[in-house]
Amino acid sequence: MKPEQAQFLERIYKAQFSIMFKHAVGKVQDREIAMDIVQDTFHTAVEKIDILMVHENPEAWLMVVLNNKIMQYYDRKKEEYALLISTEEEACKELGEIDQQLKDIDECKENLLEKVKRILTPEEYGFFERFFIDNASHLALAKEYGITVYGTKKRRERMLAELHKELRKIEREND
Repeated sequence: MKPEQAQFLERIYKAQFSIMFKHAVGKVQDREIAMDIVQDTFHTAVEKIDILMVHENPEAWLMVVLNNKIMQYYDRKKEEYALLISTEEEACKELGEIDQQLKDIDECKENLLEKVKRILTPEEYGFFERFFIDNASHLALAKEYGITVYGTKKRRERMLAELHKELRKIEREND
């Protein structure tokens, strides 16, 4: 930057800064944002110093740039707000879908458990419930039922095979 350009910028900065700052604060209602916008305006002035120096009214030119920067700020705010709203709407929609899926899963689980209760004997259902619903270990079940761990594994296998066979039969009957 040439010395005369630097002197011109310093002079116009000293003369216009407080006017521009007050104007920006009035428009954006936030001192920090206003400061950023004014600084950005002067950055543009530095980039376009050749145009600014020959302009018939450099103060008016700066105010036009300042107002454009304020408009850009509000445009960005609108875009951010629209994005936030659309993201929130999507999240709510997804939560609604997830909520419905969870309800469907719960309903399906209840229906499945009712079918399992009809298929298994009460003792088998008790074993099923402890293993699959309560997540009891083979060791815990072995102690509860007075059998070996191997015995719990075999009981589980037989029960699952029986359930698989009976549930397939029910499915075929419903088709």
